[in-house]
Amino acid sequence: MKIHFIPYIILFVIFLSCVDKKNINETVLYPFEISPSKPSFNSIKFIALETDSSNLLSGDLRIKFSENNIYVADLKVHESIFRFDKMGNYLNKIGTKGKGPNEYIKLKDFTIKLDTIDILSGAGSKTYITGFKSDGTFLYKREFEIIAFSFEYFQGNYLFYTSYNKAFHPYRIYLADNLGKTIKTFLPNNNNLNLPVEENNFFGLDSILVFKEAFNNTIYTYYKNNVNPTYSLNFGKYTIPDKFFKMKLMEGFELINKNGFGNIRNCYENASFIVFDINVQKQEEFSIYHFIYNKNTQRSKLIAYKKDEISIFKNLISLTKENELVYLVFPEEIIEKQEEMKSFYLENPQMLSSFNENSNPILAFCKINLD
Repeated sequence: MKIHFIPYIILFVIFLSCVDKKNINETVLYPFEISPSKPSFNSIKFIALETDSSNLLSGDLRIKFSENNIYVADLKVHESIFRFDKMGNYLNKIGTKGKGPNEYIKLKDFTIKLDTIDILSGAGSKTYITGFKSDGTFLYKREFEIIAFSFEYFQGNYLFYTSYNKAFHPYRIYLADNLGKTIKTFLPNNNNLNLPVEENNFFGLDSILVFKEAFNNTIYTYYKNNVNPTYSLNFGKYTIPDKFFKMKLMEGFELINKNGFGNIRNCYENASFIVFDINVQKQEEFSIYHFIYNKNTQRSKLIAYKKDEISIFKNLISLTKENELVYLVFPEEIIEKQEEMKSFYLENPQMLSSFNENSNPILAFCKINLD
């Protein structure tokens, strides 16, 4: 059984606000011990992704940034990557799903190496990496004897996440070189859970690479060929009990859904901040929280989005070096929230009138404000 994580049916645990030390390297955070607040930012800048007939994007997107480009992977409709410049102008498409020599079976994940884009796909017990130049030119296809669900290229090697796939892999993270040789393994599959989870696990910015996974309240940092625990998130009453990992799968899910549970959807870190995108679900009700923690001052903020609340700031996709939170916003949300947007300082307010419901999504770069 393989689970695809969707924002409102996710599993796991998290909580932060006060700071504690679990050990010398691990900081414990308690997000729900502070009062939640509504979104507030020092400034907002919009970048619209140019729309034409060849690049109409779905709602299932994974977005990454390089120094000069924005790469948008459409995981639902196109299963291709679209490249835009920093102003949102459309440049080209990268890769095609198919069975040809220069194609890939399915787009699971992608990573950026300077001017090279690596696309992760797989079939059976093998994983393939198909490399392209940023202009879409095919470069290579590499084969790995592993079943990987996400990956990252960092400091000259690949990190693969195989999830809780206990039947095939004794570890959850594999470090491999460009030729497919396994260098090191991390996080043993030593509990009773045997459930491959397909999700976004690695979050990199400059020299920092953060790793998170479902059913685990620890955030890890990859450094010098080691995966080190750096943050532990305390979820209080929404923590998944130990007996969940010993129960039958459906019985366990019924238990945590009844009691309520939390999950880290995304985690981003730069030199000053670490930001957690958190989902909490109980029965059919779910809430989204964004917890912002200043590593230097230990100040924090919890932004809450309650059930059925409409806000353009729900889809957090990145954190920049300039301390901006990046949100993916759909044009109909902007149109509906025109009046709400007037309460924020907008660097380019003229953009509000340039969207229509058939436009591609918009990126909102929001300068962090902890007040």
